[in-house]
Amino acid sequence: MSRTDGPAKDKPVWGVPAGDIESVVIGRLRSLLLDDGELLDAIGANALDAVALDAALVEAKQTAELLGSALPHELRVIVQRLVKRVEVQDACVMLQI
Repeated sequence: MSRTDGPAKDKPVWGVPAGDIESVVIGRLRSLLLDDGELLDAIGANALDAVALDAALVEAKQTAELLGSALPHELRVIVQRLVKRVEVQDACVMLQI
């Protein structure tokens, strides 16, 4: 993946291998899905009743397990379902879920 910001003469072009980005995205998703506290903060758990909250946490754990063992085409489907945007910055990769 390559990226430019502004005219070519103003900022350098840099590339990041797609496989590296995929590894970061999948690792971060698994981490989020396995951490109940972080996940509850991300989804706004106050809006869910206890049954819905429990179901969401169970599904999150199952999805995290799938991310760890899925085939490439299955990974693509899961990631596309969960991630709206991936933004590569100088010091980090930002995910919008």
